[in-house]
Amino acid sequence: MSIITFYSYKGGVGRTMALANVAVLLARKHRVLVVDWDLEAPGIERYFTELGIRAEGQGLLPLLTDVAARRRPAYRDYTCEVTAPDDGITLRLLPSGREADPEYYRRLESFEWAAFYRSRGGDYLERLRGQWLSDFDFVLIDSRTGLSDAGGVCTILLPDIVVAMFTPAHQSLYGVRDVMRLAQQARHRLAYDRGALSVVPVASRVDRTHPLYADWRTRFASELGEFPSAWLPRDADLAVVLDRLAIGYEPGVSHGERLVALSSDLEVAQLRSSYERLATLLAGDLADLSPVIGAPPPDPRPRATLRSLRPSGPRSSQSAREAAWRLNRTAAAAATTKAADYEWDVFVSYPRTPHVTVWLSEQLLPRLQGSMASTLDPVPKIFMDRAEVATAERWAAAQRSVLARSRVMLAIVSA
Repeated sequence: MSIITFYSYKGGVGRTMALANVAVLLARKHRVLVVDWDLEAPGIERYFTELGIRAEGQGLLPLLTDVAARRRPAYRDYTCEVTAPDDGITLRLLPSGREADPEYYRRLESFEWAAFYRSRGGDYLERLRGQWLSDFDFVLIDSRTGLSDAGGVCTILLPDIVVAMFTPAHQSLYGVRDVMRLAQQARHRLAYDRGALSVVPVASRVDRTHPLYADWRTRFASELGEFPSAWLPRDADLAVVLDRLAIGYEPGVSHGERLVALSSDLEVAQLRSSYERLATLLAGDLADLSPVIGAPPPDPRPRATLRSLRPSGPRSSQSAREAAWRLNRTAAAAATTKAADYEWDVFVSYPRTPHVTVWLSEQLLPRLQGSMASTLDPVPKIFMDRAEVATAERWAAAQRSVLARSRVMLAIVSA
């Protein structure tokens, strides 16, 4: 059971979108509450409009206002229910209250945190935290950006874990670093009994194919490595961990509020995988580290056939089909060996040029895996060193070790 705040120092990092997608992933197996604490720029309910929202409660701002008026309201009376029966999702939502109140911004302007705390609002929030931990497995809070009273509640008082999101920009990176340091320091001075605050740094809107990304990835580890070091093994490669947690930039997803976690479209497969890794890490209370340091989970992309691949010509199509047929036969034959002898089904050897790398990761391999999945069960695991091995002195040794634990090698040969 954890209260998890999603925070960013600057806007435009995809924080709310990440929270909404992680929420629906967790809600498939857990009791989840989503809280929109970004009172100045609310709207997380927009991500759930494609699901069923039963508008019941008035929202967070009316709840806080009633507390400031020395009432002791029941928080559930201010929440809504979000359901998607076809996807097995049910969660509770505590919205800001904007949608239900035409006077919302006037009420927000008149709300004073000082008056709230004079009315013993701090004690109420402490009891509220205990109720949330009792009623839900996970509470996900969408926090205000920057430095504010509301942000302090979300990053210091309430959470067990803060997902600190940032972009490859100096203001965003150093801003989130400084605020997280302040939050951890302030946590020790709380009047309430509380454990240490865990921070999960998550880079967002990254372009792994850009020449500057390698430098930024190193900078992420240098500036933010103190935070994951608190819950990672000592020998973990921080640059690799932060790269696995990073969320890529998908231009089409920025149009509208989209729950890619519920989409089976191939074009959002990488983004969906990023949210699934983060959700798995949070679901294990940072104890299950397989998403960031172990073998990655099976590729969640839907099964496809090579017919969906758009080749450059008839020869390319024939070669792709022949390659899939040969790999299916070879892998099926190798499957007679004990499964414990292998970790990977296919090891990909390829020229490391930007064009080939992007083509492999976004075009060929998803479809190749889908084709193989129609023959092999479970879904085959494909090793591509661009995502699995960090550039380091032991890179060659790591390659040899992985190759020895792979059933088949697929060699990509360019001109």
